Amino acid sequence: MLEESLKVIKDCELDIELLKRQNEILCKDNNIKIKELTENIEQSELLLETELKKSGKDKLECKIGYCSYRKMPDSWIYDEKELALWLNSLPQDMSSKYIKITTSIKKADLKKEISEHNPDSFTDGKMTQKFLDSDVVGHEMFINYIDNLTATTTSVHGIKVEHQDSKFSYKIKR
Repeated sequence: MLEESLKVIKDCELDIELLKRQNEILCKDNNIKIKELTENIEQSELLLETELKKSGKDKLECKIGYCSYRKMPDSWIYDEKELALWLNSLPQDMSSKYIKITTSIKKADLKKEISEHNPDSFTDGKMTQKFLDSDVVGHEMFINYIDNLTATTTSVHGIKVEHQDSKFSYKIKR
């Protein structure tokens, strides 16, 4: 059954590849026409822009439509390092108006520590069967740390761990 299903997939993939190649051949003439039409559009756009420049106006109109120059905002390019050096040279109250400090959680480190400190619930970063079979809703997780030479345990809040079933995949050897 396994070999049969994989053979069907392999044959279908080969047929798809053959059909794609046939499409390339069948569409060759149309692709040439599309390229010619695209080049015609580009030439016409250049002619329109030349005519607009000659007129000295921002917009030219006719029954079919118009062509115009759209006003664009100035582009500001920041050299972050140079700008940071300049901001650091300013007085604190002045530079703080232009600096935003962000904090991010080191999720991978937190996950690793929670897994290590909860061996009944996690093995190699994955939930244990004991954890999955538990009827406890909102299973509590802990982290141990040392504060002023005192070992402390704290409950972790703000994390919900959801089990994910294995994902099906296959590979055909070529």
